[in-house]
Amino acid sequence: MIFGDRKISFKFKPSIQESLWLAGAFNLADFIPFLGAFDPQGMTHRWKHVRKIMDQCLEKIINEYEQNTIEQQDCLGGFTNVLLSLMKADSNTQELKLDRSQVKAITLEILAAAMDTSASTVEWALSELLRHPRAMKNFKKKEADLEKLDYLNMVVKETMRLHPVTAIYLRESTDDIAINNFHIPKKTWIMINNWAISRDPVAWAEKTEEFYPERFINANLDVRGQDMKLLPFGSGRRKCAGMELGIKTVQLVLAQVLHCFTLELPDGMSPRDVNMKDIFGLTVPRADHLLVVPNYLLHITNI
Repeated sequence: MIFGDRKISFKFKPSIQESLWLAGAFNLADFIPFLGAFDPQGMTHRWKHVRKIMDQCLEKIINEYEQNTIEQQDCLGGFTNVLLSLMKADSNTQELKLDRSQVKAITLEILAAAMDTSASTVEWALSELLRHPRAMKNFKKKEADLEKLDYLNMVVKETMRLHPVTAIYLRESTDDIAINNFHIPKKTWIMINNWAISRDPVAWAEKTEEFYPERFINANLDVRGQDMKLLPFGSGRRKCAGMELGIKTVQLVLAQVLHCFTLELPDGMSPRDVNMKDIFGLTVPRADHLLVVPNYLLHITNI
């Protein structure tokens, strides 16, 4: 739906995943700057290769939108069409004008931020539910309450706590500041360990390392950045701009999948055999995709 041409999709998705891994990978040149000129790990070479592929894909996407705009003059289009209209705007009459590289950058930001994050959260949620049949049973039992879906919300919150898609937040101090007698100079990069906060036994006293959605019963905890021990989207002015879309997407996909299907593990595999290893990068997805056997629940009858 986004890419139109399936060939673009097959190239673009792996490139996004590669770029997310490279952004979070250990790079010697970050600690020994002069090594950057020699590229001992091949990071720069890989970045250039990924950037070239993504640029080609973005060019094809933009060209396709431009062609559709020419063929359908009255087409309102979507976000990309708005960006293209700003690119073609008259600089004398239009306050905001974008060039082609800026349109590519904005399009890439939107696709990269949304492509892997929601899918990873849904996959982690299904993994935890399959590993904990009790939680899956409670989910199925309470899914009839379509207006509230309280247990669904608890499952999503607990998944975001145990498996935050962004494990580490990077921030830059805008001024000199002291926190708990630690002096942080202006323009210092600060790494906030979101993964550790979400598993802090002081903040989460009960079953810290376990998947336990019931911890959120009668707990007025929010994932929107108001509670500092649960920050899947960050907090403050720099929190995720697509937060609401991400929450609704995860809730809707998870509810639809579990309403329409029963999911079973492959033959001979017990819940405890599910591999829960992850891969650290800019995001933290599963190391291996979850494999399940779906059984369709809804049957269409001829009337």
